[in-house]
Amino acid sequence: MNKKMIGLAFAVLMIVGAFLPWIKIEFMGMSESMTGFMGSGKGSPGLLTTIFGVLCAIFILVNKKWSNIAAIVFALLSLGWIIERIGTIKEKVGGLGTTGIGVYVIVAACIGVVIGAVISMRGDAPKA
Repeated sequence: MNKKMIGLAFAVLMIVGAFLPWIKIEFMGMSESMTGFMGSGKGSPGLLTTIFGVLCAIFILVNKKWSNIAAIVFALLSLGWIIERIGTIKEKVGGLGTTGIGVYVIVAACIGVVIGAVISMRGDAPKA
């Protein structure tokens, strides 16, 4: 398996996570889920995550040291962004809602992109 495929798969997972539920609100027996593209007032926070995921995928496909470092930077920026969004979501909904699976998929994908980019940058290990 090509080393860059690991990072590429996680970059695609970052994009997929933007379309999954970010928040689930339950009130009086009713339930509503919202994705990253159903933002209120300030636009769609999932758009930034999608853009960062696309940039990570492009940089991983280039497969140079500088491009892998750029993929790591964008993955860490996305990770910071999504962690900030988790705090905002929990603050806004209080006890009425929970963080959705999409947020956790993005967190895992960002960590996976970093790991995949580092693996891609490493030289071949010596054979025993």
